[in-house]
Amino acid sequence: MITRFVGLDMSLSGTGVCVGMGEDVNLKTIKTKPAEFPNFYRRVDYIVNEILLACSLQDIEMVCIEKPFISKSSMGSNDKLIYLGMSIRKELCYRQIPFFDVHVSHLKIYATGKGNSKKHVMVKAAEMQGIEVKDDNQADAYFLCQIARAIIMERNGQGTTRGKAKEVIDKVTGKF
Repeated sequence: MITRFVGLDMSLSGTGVCVGMGEDVNLKTIKTKPAEFPNFYRRVDYIVNEILLACSLQDIEMVCIEKPFISKSSMGSNDKLIYLGMSIRKELCYRQIPFFDVHVSHLKIYATGKGNSKKHVMVKAAEMQGIEVKDDNQADAYFLCQIARAIIMERNGQGTTRGKAKEVIDKVTGKF
């Protein structure tokens, strides 16, 4: 049985999904526009269902989800992003699939060593690992998937993560 690790970069316009299986990864961006749906809730349902299809939910050992960045200046869109995130978390709980939330700065530290890296730097970091990504959503999802993999490796006593990346794993899992 090959276990799978999943990274989710949640967004209403372009959700990044990465499913890792062994050494292989499958990447996808789920793009949506408000005009394509009769209402917001149908849009969220579509995104959640596409995520579930992409993951196919068999043998998933861990999911890491980027925590939404909450801005005081855009409270309306914050509510929508929070609803989207809670919708996928509810589905994961219902299916008893474990997940961790990963703060955006921890994600960036894991990928680049710096917590304030720009989107193009995240894409470049994925490409430097030999991963062909189509956008920054996929780059973020890839590194979230790698964090999920590292958490499981640590739990199984096979951890090889060191330095700042290890500090991120400890923070995400509450071992700091």
